[in-house]
Amino acid sequence: MHTVKITRMSMAGWGAVFALTTGVILSGCSFTDVSEAHEQYSELDIQDLRDDSQAVVDCLEEAGYPGWRADDFGGIESPELPGEQFDLQREQRDLCIKQVGGNFSGTVEFDQAKIQRVYLLEVEAVSCLREQGYTVPEPPSEQSYIDGWGKEDSWHSWTVISDQIGSNVSELSEICPDPWWFLGTI
Repeated sequence: MHTVKITRMSMAGWGAVFALTTGVILSGCSFTDVSEAHEQYSELDIQDLRDDSQAVVDCLEEAGYPGWRADDFGGIESPELPGEQFDLQREQRDLCIKQVGGNFSGTVEFDQAKIQRVYLLEVEAVSCLREQGYTVPEPPSEQSYIDGWGKEDSWHSWTVISDQIGSNVSELSEICPDPWWFLGTI
């Protein structure tokens, strides 16, 4: 049996942006990149991801594939599938994603510019999480983040505080969205 889970890997104050600006400028990013990242982060809305995911699930049900589920974080999960149905349903899922227009992380290629954008959003997430009282270690340098992209031990703001979140995941995701859930939209 196979199961498939697609996730979206998915608001800091201006004072944090000012402090961040110095470090980012020194690392080679422009002020425009930082202010754009702040604006983009503040506009991330987990409900948009939830709506897209539900639309994919509805499409799958209409195509005759019941049992898929949209999760609270903009992902979709498959039911237990026997091997012969796994590929068929995965193909239909991909068609539904295209039909809905959802940008799921598994459907996007990441070049260095996109990875840099994710890094800036991660730094925004750190500021937001700290404002909510979470203890978040300093993120790595931008170059270290880029070098670690896609590796097992890659740095991720929500992962480093996973032991602090508890049952507040859904509420926190609305206040401080996880940039990784939005990878398909970056």
